[in-house]
Amino acid sequence: MLMLSDIWILSTIFLTPISFDSGRLWMLLPLTLAVAIVYKTLKLDNLKALPVAAFLLWITIVGGMIGVAIGLYLIIWIFI
Repeated sequence: MLMLSDIWILSTIFLTPISFDSGRLWMLLPLTLAVAIVYKTLKLDNLKALPVAAFLLWITIVGGMIGVAIGLYLIIWIFI
């Protein structure tokens, strides 16, 4: 059961966003590349196709993240 102090802490997390500088955002690229490589390594039967498959998955992940960011920015721009 949530106490009043727990609700206050959770609301503070959502009402006070974390500021990201560009250096921290650039660290998402190697992180998503590592996730793509590990995922494709576990899923592929032929490891010769790993570089191309991991690169395509990485582009898909990064493109999806950029698309979501643009969509959320537009929603905020329209309604606020």
